[in-house]
Amino acid sequence: MGKLSLMWLLSVLCVGSVWGEIVVTDPYLALLAPEQQQVACMVLENQGDSVVRLVGARTPDGQTVQLGEGRWDDKPGRYRFRPLTRLVVPAGGQALLQPQGFWLWFADAKIRPAGEQALVLQFDDGSEVPVSLPLREVPAPAPQS
Repeated sequence: MGKLSLMWLLSVLCVGSVWGEIVVTDPYLALLAPEQQQVACMVLENQGDSVVRLVGARTPDGQTVQLGEGRWDDKPGRYRFRPLTRLVVPAGGQALLQPQGFWLWFADAKIRPAGEQALVLQFDDGSEVPVSLPLREVPAPAPQS
């Protein structure tokens, strides 16, 4: 086997092992009623020995997807989205994306009343993980007391 072929094989194996360390469970696209905002929710589990950072996502149809955090503002009744550059998934740990907390927000959402949304998660090491998100209608986050 030539040097170039061996290097290609090793690079494929390395990317495959990194991709294999991230396990995605319970993925869904939350349609937050009544605002009709769409956010990707899921659990990211890092089965590896080193920290992994989610840095973004893309869709096959080019929708704008932003990583961020949804939280209640200091002023009562105001829910805010704060953009993030990365979300850390600790080694041997998990990160939760959900309507109240960290999420992937579809900025120019195309409402899909049924079906699924394809999404590709992007990590800081260059790896990508494809995910299929079934649509779920969920209530908008309730104000914190």
